[in-house]
Amino acid sequence: MLRFQIALAIILVGCVAFVACERGQQMLDPVDMTDTGDAEPMDMILDMIKMDTHKSWMSVMRPAPVPMVDATSPAETGAAHNPAHATTGITTARTFYINAIGVMANKEGTMYPAGTVIVKEIMDDTNMFVDKVAVMIKSDDAMYAGHSGWVYKKYARASADAEYMQVRGSNLEDAGNGCHGCHAKATNDSVFVSLMDDDMSTNGNGVGNGNGASAGNGAGNSNGNGAGAGNSAGNGNGAQ
Repeated sequence: MLRFQIALAIILVGCVAFVACERGQQMLDPVDMTDTGDAEPMDMILDMIKMDTHKSWMSVMRPAPVPMVDATSPAETGAAHNPAHATTGITTARTFYINAIGVMANKEGTMYPAGTVIVKEIMDDTNMFVDKVAVMIKSDDAMYAGHSGWVYKKYARASADAEYMQVRGSNLEDAGNGCHGCHAKATNDSVFVSLMDDDMSTNGNGVGNGNGASAGNGAGNSNGNGAGAGNSAGNGNGAQ
């Protein structure tokens, strides 16, 4: 649990520093990291999403998934997170992000360690804004051992200006069991889509970490294209 808390603390401190730099605000006091159970780390993850901290991580965009009726596997469709619109049948594009801890695991060909965070953004039916975000966080807390250490969260919002609300995963009634029931079928540590360096790009505003991340302010754009690109000899760990 300690490594998990430390990784999330680093993420949140980065969020605060980013906001202070961009908006010229006074630096905020670090969050109290006293262990109060599952709720506090998950609140930190929601803060990370709101501040777009994950946008500087390694990322890959995937096209709209195959509709569930035509799919042969969860990896092919992604329909659990992105079902076709009830009337139009539309499915939309997804972008995956993985933090430096996960990138290093891919590079070394190992299982994802505690502190790994994978984020999947899903566009709304008009492709105008992100309306759903699914998150996987690897924890060393014994309470998640039955899920191979993974904590699952899914958030949704009705409009670009609305607040994200958790709709699936840990802390809710299903406690992430439905999420894990699907992800347990994946062959790469409960994750489906490849997040190897060769498949991914970096945001041009990312901070260099030696794992293929962009260094300094590059020509990155909202699709995650930047100057840095890592080369991996890893084993093909994937994403949600």
